[in-house]
Amino acid sequence: MKTSLAVLAAAACSLTSTGSAHGAVLCQKRSGAVVVRDACKKKETPLDLAQFGVVGPKGDKGDPGPIEGTPAGGDLSGTYPAPTIAAAPAPTVVTDNPGTSTDPCAGPTPESGVYCGISGHNWFATSLGSGLEFWRDRLGEIHIRGGAHIFGGEPGSLPLFYLPVGARPAQFRVFPVTITDCGACPAGAALLFVGPDGGLQVTNTSMSGQNELLLGEIQFRAEP
Repeated sequence: MKTSLAVLAAAACSLTSTGSAHGAVLCQKRSGAVVVRDACKKKETPLDLAQFGVVGPKGDKGDPGPIEGTPAGGDLSGTYPAPTIAAAPAPTVVTDNPGTSTDPCAGPTPESGVYCGISGHNWFATSLGSGLEFWRDRLGEIHIRGGAHIFGGEPGSLPLFYLPVGARPAQFRVFPVTITDCGACPAGAALLFVGPDGGLQVTNTSMSGQNELLLGEIQFRAEP
């Protein structure tokens, strides 16, 4: 049985007037009756209004959604709907020891980001490369790289420096590091402990008289 335009027009009006029309379809029963459903039943035939010339012309393109083109922030860069992870912030370079009678790392609240020690016994940037620097990437990983030299003592005699709050591990982390005395000298091994208080301490040195500490780059998850 043929479907009349009048029936289709009435069905189309039903589609546009019902509050749930956004998910509705036209279905023709075997008897020829046309009904509006969310989905046609097994023995019903879906109808396409375009085949009968009752669908109007395509409308104009809608306005962009409220988020499209909005700048991303925080740990993201670019714009929505396709932002990317932002580049890591610039590393913080560990500051020179002041070389006074007061150790910046002493006391209940050590100063962060400065080499530990006092005048005549302190850490400073290595002469074999760059000094120490650290940063927190966008995924919450802390990176420390570079090297340092200790003056007036063995590497294990002083903490190296302290990390600031937000760049500390939740528990002790241990990393193998290299100790040496010059670029062409034999190299030894040591362990670097990074504590939840932010302190970095060299221990278990395999050779004595080695004043240069080389980290390469170490990485760990920051405290929550």
